[in-house]
Amino acid sequence: MKYVIIGGTHAGIAAARTISKSDPNAEVIIMEMKDSVSYISSGINLLFDGVIDNLEEASYATPAALESEGIKLMLGTEVLHVSTEDKRLYFVNADKQYSYSNYDKLILANGSKVVKPHIKGIDNENVVFYKNLEESKKAMEQLCPTNKRILIVGAGLVGLALASSIYEGRKGEKVDITVVEAMEGVLTRYVDQEIGNQIIDDLREKGIKIVLKNDVHAVNVDENNKIVSVSTTDQEIACDLVVFSVGLKPNNDFLRDAVELNQNNTIKINDYMQTSDKDIYAAGDNAGFKQTVSQRREYQPLVNNAIKGAIVAAYNCTGLFSPVKVETTQGTAGMNLFGHYLATTGVTEENAPYIGLDVRSNTIENKIQYDYVKNGSKILIKVVYRKDTEVIVGAQIYSKHDILDMINIMSVAINMQMTMAKLSSMDFYFNPEYNKALNTLNEVALTRRNKNRHIGK
Repeated sequence: MKYVIIGGTHAGIAAARTISKSDPNAEVIIMEMKDSVSYISSGINLLFDGVIDNLEEASYATPAALESEGIKLMLGTEVLHVSTEDKRLYFVNADKQYSYSNYDKLILANGSKVVKPHIKGIDNENVVFYKNLEESKKAMEQLCPTNKRILIVGAGLVGLALASSIYEGRKGEKVDITVVEAMEGVLTRYVDQEIGNQIIDDLREKGIKIVLKNDVHAVNVDENNKIVSVSTTDQEIACDLVVFSVGLKPNNDFLRDAVELNQNNTIKINDYMQTSDKDIYAAGDNAGFKQTVSQRREYQPLVNNAIKGAIVAAYNCTGLFSPVKVETTQGTAGMNLFGHYLATTGVTEENAPYIGLDVRSNTIENKIQYDYVKNGSKILIKVVYRKDTEVIVGAQIYSKHDILDMINIMSVAINMQMTMAKLSSMDFYFNPEYNKALNTLNEVALTRRNKNRHIGK
């Protein structure tokens, strides 16, 4: 059986490896338009944070390693057209030679591309977009000089993570960073205003300028084509470098004649990751993912969703196993942001009405350890639950203490439709050095009847 995978993305590699391990006799080919595979798009953050020494290290699968596993790579190969009638892929390679290849089964893992707004000055050399390795290298050349006034457009996960990494990577140096966001708060898809406001306060305390409720309308340059400012909804902001981080969109234009697409240009798939063509599957940033709470498919390009979907697509593609359904997602995310850990899962209280949910919430801020622990940490946690059943539908956690693993508990709670009553008596470990006998998750559930915010002493 010949399996062809379009895209050396996280999803593409997960699919290829799953097929190779499941079917030793399979011919597995990855066609990738770039010259590298498995690049982690947050490589710039890892470099500023000192985790890696160069961007090439931001990868977990080398071409040599994949080929040693029996996976054939065709790098620099762009698929131009998929002919489903004769199961043939038409492509152009790095030498600009046009050819084709047949397939028995096809997995689409072609990923996404950054959203590029149509505004004046967007093509200036000091306007930065980055996702792949080549774009990230170019971006680093522009971000490295320390005397630049950097303006980041977009206060989502990627934009704030970049601002944090630049700030932390330049400790002791003056950093001039402005973040411009069209919405009324930061991370509005992931946190409610009370958590978002705390994040904004912490950012401003470190000298990061936050401009909300403003769209960027133009990038302004001088007579030498150097950026001098951006024009927003109600002001002009001086800057030397502009980084756009306003989201991703699926890279599916070449597939319009091959498989059915949704209105948002994502590939239409079923719960088995199968497309409208029975021999073609899809996974990754090119498709939507069904949300646990709403049971709707949404476009939420997260690596964990991409890899889960790819493994399921690969299993089902081989036909060697009983059909496997992919689990729904809670959209769980975690990050280190200016010395604080932020983790979220499920829906927010503010977004719940848009999916028809009547919810309540409880928020507490408390010490994680008992008072005798020196330099103890506080935690701010919010849990969102249905009004009628008290089933948990969302959680947000923010602390200087590394609480990222705690969000996995809440993700499972949402997936298992756990109630607040159940969470209030769940068993958690206790160690007098690290936490309290009554865990913070127990506490936030036990105080659900009290709508007044509780501040732990």
